[in-house]
Amino acid sequence: MNNLENNQFSVPKVMGILNLNADSFYEGNRVLNTDKFKTMVQEMVEQNAQILDLGAMSSRPGSFQIPAQKEIDRLIPAIEWIKNNFPHIEISVDTFRAEVCKVVLEAGVDIINDISGASWEPELLSLVAKHNAKVILMHLIGDFENMHNSFEFGDIIEIVKKDLNEKIQKAEELGVKNIIIDP
Repeated sequence: MNNLENNQFSVPKVMGILNLNADSFYEGNRVLNTDKFKTMVQEMVEQNAQILDLGAMSSRPGSFQIPAQKEIDRLIPAIEWIKNNFPHIEISVDTFRAEVCKVVLEAGVDIINDISGASWEPELLSLVAKHNAKVILMHLIGDFENMHNSFEFGDIIEIVKKDLNEKIQKAEELGVKNIIIDP
């Protein structure tokens, strides 16, 4: 039985998404000032979000990469505020950078949400395992410059399953125990 067919699913949880940048996919969840951030977090918690996913850098088509330190500088105050005001809420950080992953895990983040499925910076998985955190592995082919143009034609279900199974196997080999997939 392959990794995607073991049917060990848990009860679904609601995740609220907050983009700490002006260049995200959806304008409605961009939070560029402290007051809007606090209001949106409170609203999401009141609407039963159990996880808050923070993204500090856009991955939309045509976006550009910001320096890792800028990503960290946007995330840490948000993480600290959530942890101080809603300690029962799980915090997820949307990053593919191991450097950012290390800092946010040390700040107490519960989940790393990596759009590359740890294929761009594989050392990220060792950090997740070390901190006994969860990881969200996404199906993605290509790199930051061409990920939206990389198409493999054929049986798309089999392509996605193969890619995710390989990513799951690698994560498990490195000691990651809590894996969530995003096809």
